[in-house]
Amino acid sequence: MKQEVVMVCGLPASGKGTLAQEYINEDYVWLNRDNEGGRVVSLVPKLERHLAVGRNVVLDNTFISTENRRPFIEACEKASVPIRCLRMGTSKLQAHD
Repeated sequence: MKQEVVMVCGLPASGKGTLAQEYINEDYVWLNRDNEGGRVVSLVPKLERHLAVGRNVVLDNTFISTENRRPFIEACEKASVPIRCLRMGTSKLQAHD
């Protein structure tokens, strides 16, 4: 399998964790601010370390704004590792039912 990063974006309770679990089951490293603590951007150095040793990574967070996503995309570009974004289509109403 070719190395990659999958960024799962969406509202809280939209199913991001459930989707991320599918990648975790395939031996992707799971980076999630809720589990790691701190700010979202604090995950970037951890992402870079995993990329340097050839690991696949799934990022699980809201990533609402371009500014939130940019450092992760730049880290992947720097490492020449493709990143794809999966946006949960769950509406705010559905997420909180």
